[in-house]
Amino acid sequence: MKTNLKAVSWGALLILLSACDGAKERYENASSTSEGNCVNVFHFWLTDSLEPVNKIHHDLKSFIKSKPSADPLVIHQYTATDEQGHDQSLSCKFKSPDVMSQLTQRSVAPASCLSMNREIVSRAKQRLAGEGKKPTRELQFVDDEEVSLGPFYLRPWPYQVAYEQSGNTYVRAKSLMVSADSWMPVPDSFKGTFYCHLLSPGYAYDLLLGVTSAPPLG
Repeated sequence: MKTNLKAVSWGALLILLSACDGAKERYENASSTSEGNCVNVFHFWLTDSLEPVNKIHHDLKSFIKSKPSADPLVIHQYTATDEQGHDQSLSCKFKSPDVMSQLTQRSVAPASCLSMNREIVSRAKQRLAGEGKKPTRELQFVDDEEVSLGPFYLRPWPYQVAYEQSGNTYVRAKSLMVSADSWMPVPDSFKGTFYCHLLSPGYAYDLLLGVTSAPPLG
């Protein structure tokens, strides 16, 4: 069961963060299941045969506390829903490109949440085609909203990944990148990370099919 969140205030997030140490982790390994959405975009970004463990969090507190790791290779996933329980945003935590370059012994392309959103929409279109359906609208993409600190990645929550403006539907993402050798005064556990708030595959499918519409940008 996914956590149903309409909005979480910044103050509430700080309370959640302070309570994280006592929170029990609740996740499942989704490496080979249909719920492995962060695994799918990971494989789009890195075409190697690497198979990460994908920890799906059903509890926001455990997701906020979680950190990706390289050895073992572990990524983290959380899906925020609307009031009806429909998927909205897909949040993924990966290791950064410089860490993945060391792990794979090759140059890893710069990561882009925008390109991952494009891939999610492309797969949703393929699903529609396989069902003999056609999109009722086109989705436009905007550049990533880039942040450098965790609090800005979490605020506002949940992140609005799609919005309507002037008759068009726009898809956006928020990214947080901290290289392993970052000069930023953050704990080592925060370094070498790459986070994305993305359009969930289910939301992409519904938007393309026209069974739902994105709200104005809040």
